[in-house]
Amino acid sequence: MFGYVYDDIMQQHASPYDPNRKTQERPERTVLIHSRLQNDGLLKDAINIKLRAAEDWELCLNHPYKLIKELEEMKTVEQLEEYCKGHELLWLCPDSVRIARLVVGGVIDFVQANIQG
Repeated sequence: MFGYVYDDIMQQHASPYDPNRKTQERPERTVLIHSRLQNDGLLKDAINIKLRAAEDWELCLNHPYKLIKELEEMKTVEQLEEYCKGHELLWLCPDSVRIARLVVGGVIDFVQANIQG
């Protein structure tokens, strides 16, 4: 038995300032991979670990609290795009931080489930 972390909400993490869709990491890629795994029967016996919002202390295991709050305070596409210009291979949309928090919570639960059996 094995598990995986996936939810359709991940499709909302899309670059709003990439009109030509040149970004390699985009929702369609994740959807395609998930669909292919399902169609090939590879997820038949797998457990889909549900998403949950990771708590601040969990996020702080890997990221400074200041960074978390800085990202949460950015609300507009313009703010997010400006922030990303200073970071290679990074793009954000207004829902990215919320979705990332949910995915991190799911991944933590996934790891705990594997450790605990």
